[in-house]
Amino acid sequence: MKGFFDRMKEGAAEAAKYAQQTVEVTRLRAQISSKEKEIDRYFGAIGERVFQAYMDGNLAESEPFIGEASAQILRLRQEIVDVENRIQEVRQTKPCVCGREVPADKKFCPDCGHRFEGGVKPEEVVVEPEETPAEACPACGAQRPVGIDTCPACGRPGEKPDSLPPGNPE
Repeated sequence: MKGFFDRMKEGAAEAAKYAQQTVEVTRLRAQISSKEKEIDRYFGAIGERVFQAYMDGNLAESEPFIGEASAQILRLRQEIVDVENRIQEVRQTKPCVCGREVPADKKFCPDCGHRFEGGVKPEEVVVEPEETPAEACPACGAQRPVGIDTCPACGRPGEKPDSLPPGNPE
C-alpha cells in the first residue's frame, strides 16, 4: 500500500510541475502578444506620420520620428526573441531548422534528421517518462516513438513499410 501512495505522490508532483510550466509559458506568451501589439501601434504611428508629412508636402519632417519608432520596433522584436528563448528553456526544447521543437536532450530531430551541434549536459535536463508507445531503432537499438521516421539518437532513417502491397491499386 505504501508503494501505491508513493506513486500517487510522484504523479501529483509531476502534475503540479506540468501545471506550473503551463502557467509560465502562458504568461510568457501573453508578454509576446503585448509586445506584438506595441509593434503594431508603432507601425500605425509611422504610417500616420508619413501620411501627414506627405499631405504637408514635407516628407523629410517625418524622418526623425520614423528613426525613433523603428529603433523601438527593433528593440521589441529582440525582446520577443528573448521571451521565445525563455519559453524553450521552460519547456526544455530547442528549435530545429524544419520548424519543429525538439526535446533539449536529443541529438537529432526525429522529423528531418537534423543533427544538433554541442549538447545539453545531462544534469540540465529533467527526463520525463515517455507517454507514447516506443519501438527500437533498427540501426542503434535506441527507443523512439512509434511512427517517427528518423531516430533521435543516431539520426538514421527508420524502415518505412510500403504504403500499398504490390499489385493492389487504390
